[in-house]
Amino acid sequence: MRRGVEQLIGGKEMKLNKKAISPIIAVLLLIAIAVAAAIITYMWVMGFIGTATMTATAAQGQIAIESKVIIAEADDPGPHTDVVVLYIRNTGSVAVSVESVYVDNKLETITPSYPATTTTTAVYGRVTYTLGPAEISPGQLAVFVVTVDETATDLHDGVAHTVRVVCHDGTTTVETIRWGH
Repeated sequence: MRRGVEQLIGGKEMKLNKKAISPIIAVLLLIAIAVAAAIITYMWVMGFIGTATMTATAAQGQIAIESKVIIAEADDPGPHTDVVVLYIRNTGSVAVSVESVYVDNKLETITPSYPATTTTTAVYGRVTYTLGPAEISPGQLAVFVVTVDETATDLHDGVAHTVRVVCHDGTTTVETIRWGH
């Protein structure tokens, strides 16, 4: 027979001492579960909103110096000048405009200069170069003449020189050139 929570087992009366978890612990567990669920939901929603509202980044230009020719003490630009002929290819997906060229961190004169959109010709020695344009379409190869003031940067002294080409949109490439055999 049963009497409340007491029971006879093997002729002895035993009290069942099984209790549920404490109401305080139950409330704390429910709060912890709710906070964890809120954090997970917040992270999911923020990730979804961030992905949904992300704007496409602008395509960036990319250029490479494919070849260079150094003409020491060119007569055409004037005395005490060296000329570097750079073959620059646009390897990116947007058109870029070559704005400036630095040799050993010194700004030099380039032809064609920005914002030229047509080609020109220049003769150095027996070679005629078709130069430009300053704006290079994706995949296009353009030729630039860099007139280097020899009094500031002597290109035929056998040391390495750093050439940095900078485009109007900030696209940059750096190449090392060395005069010598």
